[in-house]
Amino acid sequence: MTNRKYAKIEKEVLKAPRFKAIPSVDNVKQYLAWLGHPEKSFKVIHVAGTNGKGSTCSFLESILREKGIRTGLFTSPHLVTMRERMQINREMVDEDAFVRAYEQVKKAQEESGFSPLTFFELVTVMAVLIFKEEKVEYAIMETGMGGRFDATNALSPEICVITAIGMDHMQYLGDTIEKIAEEKAGIMKTGVPCVMVDHDLAITNIMIKTAEEKNAQLCLLSEDSYKILKHEGKVIDFSLKSVYYINSLLSVCSKGTYQAENGAVAAVAAKILFPDIDDEIIKKGLFNAFWPGRMEEIEDGVVIDGAHNEPSIAAFMNSVRDDGFDGRRILVFAVAADKDYNAMAEELLKEGDFRAVILTRIPYERMEDPAVIRPVFEQYTDVPVYTEESMEKAYQMAMSMKTEDNVVYMAGSLYFIGSLKEYLAEASRNKQLEEADKNDELAETSQEQ
Repeated sequence: MTNRKYAKIEKEVLKAPRFKAIPSVDNVKQYLAWLGHPEKSFKVIHVAGTNGKGSTCSFLESILREKGIRTGLFTSPHLVTMRERMQINREMVDEDAFVRAYEQVKKAQEESGFSPLTFFELVTVMAVLIFKEEKVEYAIMETGMGGRFDATNALSPEICVITAIGMDHMQYLGDTIEKIAEEKAGIMKTGVPCVMVDHDLAITNIMIKTAEEKNAQLCLLSEDSYKILKHEGKVIDFSLKSVYYINSLLSVCSKGTYQAENGAVAAVAAKILFPDIDDEIIKKGLFNAFWPGRMEEIEDGVVIDGAHNEPSIAAFMNSVRDDGFDGRRILVFAVAADKDYNAMAEELLKEGDFRAVILTRIPYERMEDPAVIRPVFEQYTDVPVYTEESMEKAYQMAMSMKTEDNVVYMAGSLYFIGSLKEYLAEASRNKQLEEADKNDELAETSQEQ
């Protein structure tokens, strides 16, 4: 049960400004210095990228925890509660710790007179304070957006990881892949090793140039570095062959084929960080890792995925096409208005073989009206395209269409996926309460008789 003070503080945190006119990490550094440099109490793994960085963080955290290391995990966005962003040994921080961290930052602002922190800067500093309080040994820190001016870039890492880079957040990071890559490369530090996914020559050249300038060891992981051996149900077996780590059989527990790449990146980063790490630790860490909202089967035949931009939609569809449900798929989709949903619709429908598409949204100002998206989707398919303003009704419509040999995919904005999980959890709680009430009534009736 959420306590009132936590609920109040969470609302206060959400009121913080989202962006500032001149991007910089200086304000975060000022606060950390004023607070006594809590970031120096633990070691950091810094992860940036457009897609896959959250999953890669989860794999890394799991490997480190398997090694017996006390971990902190900082990721974004959250799906249901803000405390998901800050985890200790894969458990959400408790409400009291969240409140204490906020009060420390608020006091620092009042006493120092520093400029207020943006929302992401605030939760970053709060996470650092909590990680110090919880005595974590390593913190895996995921960038919120970009890298160079991201709040997490105020920390000094032991290793940097850059996952797949694509076109996203162009209004903030730049309108070309090269500009976006330069922002991501901004997390590299002098003498600090960096593992990165090598998909695009233009991106790779920028990373090589930055690494040379920083005298940073750069490990490039191409698509040829790993090979999927088998994908059966929720388990993907793959081999890995890189300069730094070779393993003939690794496994991740996921329906998403794209997780093999994220697992490979995490395995290589762990091996560079801990050269003597046992293979079994890496294997167990990868297999036991879980990242919610990514090809997650929430109930039999219902899969959710937070594919929210063109590259992640492409990765999502690679997994969908392997599911064996051609012509028996139902898609429920919601997207933010600032995304290229024309390109996303084309990618979803050119080979998706869906039998129906349901477009919806959640009550969030950034979400696009499904009626606006509908004609865009209809130009790429002949199957029925429905619109439903209510996410709950969209889900119910999909379930009414579903049969035993169908699969429902619900994809798009992570805010949509989070709202859906919250709705289903609430529905499950209500069902349990109803069943408990019925059982109580039956028990009372039995006693009366």
